[in-house]
Amino acid sequence: MEFALLGSNILITSRPNQWIKNLVVFIPVLFSFNESWTFKEYDLVISLFVNAILSFGAFTFIAIAIYFINDVLDKKNDLKHPIKKQRPIASGELSTSVAIYSSIVCIVIAFSISLIINLILLIAVFAYFLLMTFYSYKLKEILFLDIFSIALGFVIRVVAGAIAIDVPVSIWLCLCMLFGALFIAVSKRFSEIWTNDQNFLYQRLVLERYSKLSKKNSIIILAVVMNITLILYILYTLSASNLPDNNAMILTVPLVIAGMGRYFYLVINSHLGEKPEIIVVKDLVMKSVILSWICLVAGILYYWR
Repeated sequence: MEFALLGSNILITSRPNQWIKNLVVFIPVLFSFNESWTFKEYDLVISLFVNAILSFGAFTFIAIAIYFINDVLDKKNDLKHPIKKQRPIASGELSTSVAIYSSIVCIVIAFSISLIINLILLIAVFAYFLLMTFYSYKLKEILFLDIFSIALGFVIRVVAGAIAIDVPVSIWLCLCMLFGALFIAVSKRFSEIWTNDQNFLYQRLVLERYSKLSKKNSIIILAVVMNITLILYILYTLSASNLPDNNAMILTVPLVIAGMGRYFYLVINSHLGEKPEIIVVKDLVMKSVILSWICLVAGILYYWR
């Protein structure tokens, strides 16, 4: 019974609902379709998808390790949060020593998986680990550096996804990912301000600083970041050398606008930005838009690349 409870607490701390974020490593697989690989090359497809899945596994395990580290470092602050105080480490249901041991095990697994593919992927995973560990320790309390660190973490995962399958990654794609992730990170910060009481804000210095912005100005900033992301994506569809010459990828822009518009609406009206994974997983409109975008991108690359 105690073992089952321990396993349950470890799983909760591992945050399975957030593993979906690591799916961005598959983006290079999608955009390299019909250029670096096709379904006719059976052995290549198997090898490519195995490597992509392994890179997803590596980033999932390293993310789990970081969650353990974060919860250990944040134990005192989490006790002051109305929801986070229920986390296993904060509540005392999972000891700090077990959390540290679990983190070490996950780090070893992540690095081992990375090394199966190649040394460069191991370096990328290690860089992500250093960035996000430093984020948990210090960067998340520094204005603007906190959201930039989150965004940079997404870029590292996309680049790592390309490294895993040995394809070049477009600078345009990295820029789109950077600002798209900034949009999500800014949404998260502002949602934390809008959904928590003033006493909690003063317990985290960075939130206190963000809270000095009025909601109107916060929405304006969010809208600006969203529009920069959209502009970059449009430029990507028109300028990237590895996309179809007939600019057919521009047909995907309305879906990106719909997806980001829907996300913006849910953040502003439902204050769901604090947990972006809920929006992606549970909102039917978002799921439909994302699936439609993937199918349309694949179709365009199949017929016109």
